[in-house]
Amino acid sequence: MASQAPGDSLANAAADEQSGGASQGDGVRHRARGTLSYPIFHTSHWPMVLVVLGVILLGLVITALALWAMGLFLFGALPGTLTPAPPNANGGDEGWLGLLKVALTVAAGVGGAVALTVAYRKQRLAERHEPRQVAEEERAAAAAQREAERSHLEQYRAAVEQLANGNSTVRLAGVYALANLADAWTARRQQCVDVLCAHVRTPWNSDQSSPGIGAIQEQETTADGKIITRSYPDQSGESEVRSTILRVIGAHLRTGKRPTGYESWSEMELDLSGGDLNNLDWSDCEIGPVNFREATFREDAWFSRSTFTGSAGFTNANFGGDVVFSDAVFHADAVFTDAIFVKEAWFKGATFHGDGVFHEAAFGSGVWFHEATFGGNARFYNATFAKSAIFDHVDFNREARFDNVSFEGEARFHGATFADFTLFSGARFSSVAWFAGAAFGEDGPDLDDAIFEEGSQLIRASSNALAPSPYEGVAGLPD
Repeated sequence: MASQAPGDSLANAAADEQSGGASQGDGVRHRARGTLSYPIFHTSHWPMVLVVLGVILLGLVITALALWAMGLFLFGALPGTLTPAPPNANGGDEGWLGLLKVALTVAAGVGGAVALTVAYRKQRLAERHEPRQVAEEERAAAAAQREAERSHLEQYRAAVEQLANGNSTVRLAGVYALANLADAWTARRQQCVDVLCAHVRTPWNSDQSSPGIGAIQEQETTADGKIITRSYPDQSGESEVRSTILRVIGAHLRTGKRPTGYESWSEMELDLSGGDLNNLDWSDCEIGPVNFREATFREDAWFSRSTFTGSAGFTNANFGGDVVFSDAVFHADAVFTDAIFVKEAWFKGATFHGDGVFHEAAFGSGVWFHEATFGGNARFYNATFAKSAIFDHVDFNREARFDNVSFEGEARFHGATFADFTLFSGARFSSVAWFAGAAFGEDGPDLDDAIFEEGSQLIRASSNALAPSPYEGVAGLPD
């Protein structure tokens, strides 16, 4: 079945609005210009005009009949007729004037009684028809909702078909179509976001030098020994498609300056586990629960000043480029267990309200945690720091575990503040271990069981916990 591109459906909708709007254009223009330009005798007004004229004529008839009847009663009739006789000489014209006043009063009273009766009947009819009207309105609303749901489902199928198309340009159109639908379809927004994330998770050949880029085969052996082969066709341009998905998601997570028409996706759950990611910049974002388990970041990854409102999972993630979490805020646990940081990792000024879990992580280059705050537990046991590990002026408010950590480069805890439970048992220091200006709890750090290799140097803590960091003011530090 051929799918209709979201752009075509939008064009058709625009054409429908133009053709349907033409018949109503005059009325709309009259209303837009004000009441003076609205037609005075609109065809829909004639019933009301006739009712008003009928009421006026009825009042005149009632007045005339009342005047005639009272004239007959007071003055009698002319001989051989039913015409009231002229008033006597004593009454004169004032007699008729008095009768006219009385007749008008009678007419007003009759008119009031009629109005009350009509109002009462109208109220009874309204009360009788109100449940029916409410039911009709509810049926109309339900029908409109079903029509909107049907339209959204059709757009969803078309966008998914585009995203699975063999042409990368069509896939890009599918990305934007699905994102636009997610903004409009609140009830199924999570489902649309899940499809975008699933596309990033699907395997593909990201080696740009490969002669058949994107063309791969996977084999899986089932429990009964059968071999299942899955083939993925050539996906040239897939790198741009995946970068676009990450860029579109990031734009919806921005805390400010989101593109016009973009709704917030900060409450959506994002599952990018196992994804092959490149060009990821989610700085200044508000991110809900996110899963990057076993994801590969081929280039730099930026999360500066971003807020993680849910759990942030980076277990077994591989960061091939620099990764920047400077001034990021983690409201739940941030888990980097077994994560691999090939280049520099920046956590300057980051705040961990939950646990910061880095046990068995491997830092291949320098890592900067200076001025970070651990409100929860800081767990780095069995981690490896191949180069400098900077923890200057870090606040450890709960347990800080660095047991069995390998510090192959400089380990700096200058001016750091530790709570009562601090553990460095079995930690191995191969270079300078700098604890000058650090403040510990009553029990102090467990450095007695730490291992200091030949040539290493321990600079012990002093009472000056507020000593400035030697890296303060150094140019080139990521924000």
